[in-house]
Amino acid sequence: MMFGGVSFSVAFATALMVGAELVTASTQFARNIAFDSPSINHPFLAVPRRGPLDKRTVYTGPLFFSHGVASGDPYADSVILWTRAVPLDVNETTHLYEDKKPVCVAWEVWQDYACEERPRKIFSSGKTETSGDVDYTVKVEATGLEPFQTYYYKFAACDGSSESSSGRTKTIPAPDAWVDKVTFAVYSCANFAEGFYNAYGTPARKDKMDYVIFLGDYSYEYMEPSFLPGRTPMPFKETIQLVDYRIRIAMQRQDPDLSFNHANFPWFSVWDDHEVANNGWKDGSPEDSNMIKEGITWDQRKNNGLRAHFEWMPIRQVDSDDYFRIWRNFKFGKLVDLNMLDTRYYARDKGDDIPGAASPNRTMLGANQEKWLYDRFDESKNRGAIWNVMGNQVQFSNMNETAVSGEDLYYDGWMDYQAQRNRIMQNIIDRRQLNTVILTGDYHALWTAELTYPEKIKYNHLNGDGAIGVELATTSVSSYSGYGILKDKEYCQNISARVVADNEQVKWAEGFYRGYFVVEFTPQEMKADYFSMEVTERTDDEILAATWISEAGTNKFKRPFGKVKTGVLQTGLNPWAHRS
Repeated sequence: MMFGGVSFSVAFATALMVGAELVTASTQFARNIAFDSPSINHPFLAVPRRGPLDKRTVYTGPLFFSHGVASGDPYADSVILWTRAVPLDVNETTHLYEDKKPVCVAWEVWQDYACEERPRKIFSSGKTETSGDVDYTVKVEATGLEPFQTYYYKFAACDGSSESSSGRTKTIPAPDAWVDKVTFAVYSCANFAEGFYNAYGTPARKDKMDYVIFLGDYSYEYMEPSFLPGRTPMPFKETIQLVDYRIRIAMQRQDPDLSFNHANFPWFSVWDDHEVANNGWKDGSPEDSNMIKEGITWDQRKNNGLRAHFEWMPIRQVDSDDYFRIWRNFKFGKLVDLNMLDTRYYARDKGDDIPGAASPNRTMLGANQEKWLYDRFDESKNRGAIWNVMGNQVQFSNMNETAVSGEDLYYDGWMDYQAQRNRIMQNIIDRRQLNTVILTGDYHALWTAELTYPEKIKYNHLNGDGAIGVELATTSVSSYSGYGILKDKEYCQNISARVVADNEQVKWAEGFYRGYFVVEFTPQEMKADYFSMEVTERTDDEILAATWISEAGTNKFKRPFGKVKTGVLQTGLNPWAHRS
């Protein structure tokens, strides 16, 4: 049998044929994580399975794999695989279903070899169930894999009558392995209405990276018409109900560039605010009038948005007593420790005001996540990891924002949570932690900064002495510039020039283009290549806007800085630029 151009193993194909006749409780169904609560000890967030399998009729017929395949959160020995498998007699565009009949879905993971005479080796296979309860999404953990290896995978109907497209994924290195290089593409902020997803497609087709890091705002809740063909989001309303969020994500996932990226690279992702509502925090959002009109509470709306996100994204369920925890850690041998944070919905207090910014009681992470982060710092140091990387949704560096917004500080970022930010900086200093790299999204502009805490360590902006790490900020995939909606290049260049002159720690800024960066870690250095792109039409054209290097053990950017093709490098400073 051919599986989308790749032969399914004979043994597995035979098992599918035999298993098609009858599926009962004796069938060993693997767990479909899409049914689970994101938090094991909060079962009310899970979607209940409807009784034991021997009491139900299980559909084993043809399936429509409507949204391709995806993978994410790889470990050294396993990875999460995702698809959507809808029975052919079901309307796949409904996304809210009364028929809850379980549907049987099979999967297989293999490696191909350069030598055609060597048989393909099957590493993981099995069957699971899905249903309309979870929008027919499927999330399984493929186990029994080997570290830092490339694998291919597919899904199929349990009667063998239909198959998904194939996907490619990659495990991470074993925690104690010596690794020469690992590479990530870093993204955030993908408003469907405001531009094409060129940043997803171009590096994927050029095979630039091992993995993808996504820092939030995967989907947007707005009712927003688009001037671009085919980019007006559905449903054409603000997303509030569970079905709204499902339809919005499903529409995005049919974009060919996003679909191709998901099918070929495993993702490490977190949410930010727009997966639920703009500028949200754990207990609310400033924009709630439409929610109230629809008779939905904030907790219901947050559960709707995050439930849909959990169904549709290839992310793991984290073992935790904590509500909707998404923060987690990945170890890439002894080369990189990656800590993916939740600065939005786990514990964030309401902020966005100047008087409360310095309050010691205001929190972005919450006490549990903060302690977890310091424990990861200690673990990283004890095991000898070279690079300590934080995947962080919002701007960490204190920046004078007058040039951008007229406000002194950007209060949706860490500036509104100064006490906790300062504790993190102090913990980095106290541990003498080397090679801290913060990856930042949200801002819709490219920039680089050195991490400074001048109240404790004097900083020299010319040679970088006194820096305790670096921050790399990615612009949006498609969302409008953080420097203003539909502003021209000259306007954005002027803003960039003011930003780097107003902030001694900011070394470069670019706000006109959309794009991404690719960051490569080796034992000797971190190198970040920033790419700028147009988004008003589909194109693979891109500009290598700048390259930034930090040598291991220096905690700062290498001097002299390289040339930039767009944006503005820091040269002179304004008198007020010296601050933390």
